[in-house]
Amino acid sequence: MNIALIGSIGLQLLSLGVPQLRSLLSLTTISITDSVLVSGSAFLPLIFNETRKKLIAGKNV
Repeated sequence: MNIALIGSIGLQLLSLGVPQLRSLLSLTTISITDSVLVSGSAFLPLIFNETRKKLIAGKNV
C-alpha cells in the first residue's frame, strides 16, 4: 500500500513537472480564489467534526 501511495503521488508530481504531460492533461494553474475555496472546502469539515467531538466529549465528563 505504501508503494502505491508513493507511486501515485510521484505520478501526480511528474505530471506537474513535465511540460508534455501538462499539455496532454490540459493542466492549468488555479487562481487564488480557487485555492481559498478548495482549502476551505477541505478544512471546514475537519474543523466541524473535531469541534463536535470535543463538545460531545465535554458532555460525557
